[in-house]
Amino acid sequence: MNAAVTETLTGLDRALASGLLPSKASDLARSLRARLAAPIRVTVMGLPDTGKSRVIDLLAGDSIVPEGVRLPALRLKYGEFAMTRITRPDGSTEEQAGLDGAWAAGRRAVMVDMEAPLPALKRITLMEIGIGLGRIEQARACAWAAKQSELIIWCTRDFGAPEQAAWATMPDAIRDQAILLRPKIDLSPNPAAALDRAHRLAQDDFERVLAIDTPRALAARQGAEVDRAEFKASGGQSLIAAVLKVMDRTRQGYLDRADLLLARHPEAIEAVAPIARATPVVLVARVAPATPAPAPAAARSSSDAVAKLLNSVVSQGGDAAKAPAPALSEASLDLLRDAVTRLRSVGTELSQTEGKFRRTAMLDRSVEEIVELEERIADAQEDDPALSRAHEDVQAALDLIQLIQIENAPQAADDAVVLMLQLRRRFDRWLDRTPVAA
Repeated sequence: MNAAVTETLTGLDRALASGLLPSKASDLARSLRARLAAPIRVTVMGLPDTGKSRVIDLLAGDSIVPEGVRLPALRLKYGEFAMTRITRPDGSTEEQAGLDGAWAAGRRAVMVDMEAPLPALKRITLMEIGIGLGRIEQARACAWAAKQSELIIWCTRDFGAPEQAAWATMPDAIRDQAILLRPKIDLSPNPAAALDRAHRLAQDDFERVLAIDTPRALAARQGAEVDRAEFKASGGQSLIAAVLKVMDRTRQGYLDRADLLLARHPEAIEAVAPIARATPVVLVARVAPATPAPAPAAARSSSDAVAKLLNSVVSQGGDAAKAPAPALSEASLDLLRDAVTRLRSVGTELSQTEGKFRRTAMLDRSVEEIVELEERIADAQEDDPALSRAHEDVQAALDLIQLIQIENAPQAADDAVVLMLQLRRRFDRWLDRTPVAA
């Protein structure tokens, strides 16, 4: 667990111990603490015979379920000793030592839980769900998976109409950072055409569309040494990198929400003596992908707008975020990178502001920074029209932060920090998606 997570967990523990958090804030603090302390939940799902089990093996770093063994649903997490447990339709359970998928498959189970002392499982828990062809069955499977997952990898052969209909039922927060995977690309007569078709069908509904020769990737990781050239050529490296990126983004989202909650309730942190050997809580704005930019302030009150921003801190996307990003010049990309760095630095500085005139100082500084950023992007847009979307985002943020300043509500200073966080997230996501102009 890294220092940033440890600091935030310490702050949440102190705030909860104080008893000063309002009921809803206390519930949120407990929820965020649980998620920060737990591995990221990754689900591999799709129609039968789409290579899900071998993808589980690849992510876990070991063989979990033997070839040819079909399980109803599998949950895999870290444990000091290998264990397999089944749950029957009547709710009764049975378990035995070791990873024994063949034993579990013959026990009329509705769920199979396994534990294993694998290093990867300290960072992620894995679940495998197979879905049938019926619409009702697919909808139920998707609804259940959405509640259990932070990242879904959808395994497919052609992502046809039934799969598209099932995937459309997923919440946007899941869809916008999911991965569509073509695991059996080695069996396709024309791998390039198969991947191109998957891209055309699904690029707006998934964070990434990838293909992998799973047997080749698994072979490259056998033994103590990894054949890096083979692993990269198989598509395994791209999949692992995409999974790690979403994991980091998800954890950063939880950290940001927790830091914002603590910023709103400093009295709860200060009321409790520091926990032994804990470092002071530093409310640091961390780099994470952008959520949708706020709409112009004229359309609504600042309280409604900020509430929507606060509720969407972890969500990713929106129609504009899904649309293909236009190619930007290297100078424009440098400008956005500088904006991300600047917004992060200012957000960190503002979150630590104290004193009698804290609210006024934070609001004035926030307006000043966004005005300057709007002017810089407006000037750069004259040379690179592809910056128009970024300029619209900054203009919308400027409208809203000026309205926040005018209303000057008690929470206005913290709302200003939230808004800068959202803008930084937006630009960071742009940098992830935007190609460099030729």
